[in-house]
Amino acid sequence: MEININSFGIHPNSDKEAGYAFQKAIDECKNKNEDILLTLEKGIYNFYTENATTKTYYISNTSSETECPDKTKHIGLLFDNAKNITLDCGGSTFIFHGKFTQIVFDNAENITVKNLVTDWSRPTMTELELKNKTEGFSDFKINEDCSYEIKNGRVIWTGRQFEYTSGPTQIVPKDRATTRRVDEIRYSKAEDLGGNVIRFYDCNHKDASVGDIFQVRDGIRDEVGFFAVNSKNIVFENVTAHYMHGLGFVGQYTENITLDRFNTVPNKEKNRTCSCFADSIHISGCKGKITVKNSCFDGTHDDIMNVHGTDLPITEIIDKNKVKVRFSHPQTYGFNAFYEGDEIVFIDERTLLPIGYGRIAEALMISEREMMLTTEEPLPCGVKEKTAIDNLTWQPEVLFENNTITRDPTRGILISSGGKTVVKNNRFIRTSMSAILIAFDTRSWYESGKVNDVLIEGNIFEECCGPVINIAPETNEFEDGRYVHENIRIKNNKFILSDNRVLFARSTDGLAFEENEIVSDSEPKFETVHCANVKIK
Repeated sequence: MEININSFGIHPNSDKEAGYAFQKAIDECKNKNEDILLTLEKGIYNFYTENATTKTYYISNTSSETECPDKTKHIGLLFDNAKNITLDCGGSTFIFHGKFTQIVFDNAENITVKNLVTDWSRPTMTELELKNKTEGFSDFKINEDCSYEIKNGRVIWTGRQFEYTSGPTQIVPKDRATTRRVDEIRYSKAEDLGGNVIRFYDCNHKDASVGDIFQVRDGIRDEVGFFAVNSKNIVFENVTAHYMHGLGFVGQYTENITLDRFNTVPNKEKNRTCSCFADSIHISGCKGKITVKNSCFDGTHDDIMNVHGTDLPITEIIDKNKVKVRFSHPQTYGFNAFYEGDEIVFIDERTLLPIGYGRIAEALMISEREMMLTTEEPLPCGVKEKTAIDNLTWQPEVLFENNTITRDPTRGILISSGGKTVVKNNRFIRTSMSAILIAFDTRSWYESGKVNDVLIEGNIFEECCGPVINIAPETNEFEDGRYVHENIRIKNNKFILSDNRVLFARSTDGLAFEENEIVSDSEPKFETVHCANVKIK
């Protein structure tokens, strides 16, 4: 069945709020017991934060109680309790005005969004280009879609229902080939010269070159780009996001996510260089298969993709089969991390090695920070306070294939999942940290888990910082004959090195580095710590 969204009272290329019509159309689909195709006339559609649907969500890796006490999200399109819908936008562009979580899938199933471009009228990232500098001042041209005020010699970056004065800052050199994090812009006085030019007196960035672009954002992750929670079979096809506020596409306790031709790239027509406020893709506690393919990721403020679970340390042993656990990272809390019937592993917080296994009989949220877990069988011997619990049921397979990563200030991709992982035929260009990180920890980010089957094949790593591939579970305490990660194969890749550190691996059993091409001016460096069955040739 086909439903045309324009019949609900919205027309393309209108300044009017489009969200009402879209939400009416989505709600209409809930009454149909059949597959629905939602269509609309190609054009520009506008969404305004003051008219947005609002709902409270606790999202992994976003913000603490202090940073952002109010977890209300402002949502452009909400697919809640919706099934079997394809939204074909026909090449339309959605423009968001103010802070937004652009699309939410909540308890949704079999939803596809395709042929869409999203952008912001005023992104929450301010961009300014250095036009002139002397010993005493530096002149910056502010990007045309950014707004500001100057009060008492201090600049205030303004937008629709938001403002900030400073925050995390990156620089894009004048060759536009890379990006990197730098200190905030500091100055003694700001002066408006007109024509969107600001003069900063005694600017701290003396080593910057004329033509460099600075990117400045508020550091609070109060929204995300797209959010799939407690859902199944969510698909993006041919979706381009020119900007996302906070984390980009977030999957949380969702089964099967496919992002095909999901391009997060800055809008060059607007002379922008940043496409995302933080990670482009963040997958936390999902299962099934996560597929990211045929996509381009350009100009983020953090990692391109991070796939992990959440380790919850035990804070109290209540009974022989009952424990209290706690969300221990400031920015991750408030959501169910375990469900009845989930398989779990108890992890020694020092070595990251398993102590034993179990199954959840009951999982209760007793506060935003704490859960009470009851297991079907008594706790394994050796379990104590600080022992971490990881959820083995919610660990997906991952396919990251035929993608391009460029202008990335941190890691390319982080993958710590027990499901089969394939990273194939991608191009990683000048990542400012490792192109691939396989981590796992129970004491910093509390991001699980152990990998069992990883294939890294057919990729090009072009002048990425070393170690280009970094297998680094966060432990320095080892047990003879036991290892955190296992079965990692790196084969038929091309490494074009600017940093001779190719590979670092810690606590890994079954590591193969074979049939790779290395282009380097110096001797390539490989380092392993407490590893077994290593083949490097």
